[in-house]
Amino acid sequence: MNFIRPLICIVAVILVSNNCIGNAAGLREIKTFKEKDILKIDTLPSDSLRWYLSTINVTPYYNTPVDSFLFSIPNTPMNMFVSSCQMGRNSMYNACYLQVSYYPDIVVRIYVKNFTHMAKYSPTLSWDINLFRLEDIHRISVFKDERCVNGFCKTPN
Repeated sequence: MNFIRPLICIVAVILVSNNCIGNAAGLREIKTFKEKDILKIDTLPSDSLRWYLSTINVTPYYNTPVDSFLFSIPNTPMNMFVSSCQMGRNSMYNACYLQVSYYPDIVVRIYVKNFTHMAKYSPTLSWDINLFRLEDIHRISVFKDERCVNGFCKTPN
């Protein structure tokens, strides 16, 4: 066990480029990143997810299955449901997008235009999420606090 302490000191000397004890000046020498270029250690997971979803390029996911996009997001959603786009008298019975909530203020809407795995029409307004996840993405909108921050940010349809 006596050999571990000198080994730690050697590693510390290499990292700090000062002495085994280290000091504030030696620690400042290590910092080579600009503060804005790195995430702070105390950043909450929700902050990281907000940043990720507001900066990710969603265009490459268009015309790919919904799951390909969902699997790329590093967090598990709080809830998700299929919703209709209300355009006309019968449109409320047609599936339109999957709404995925990650935190109360972060919502992703994944729109599908052409349905091949799931029946688009449902008079009971109940659609199979697992089948929806197999459909190809038409567009994606990311909302934070009910404001579109990424993806297709115009009024749908």
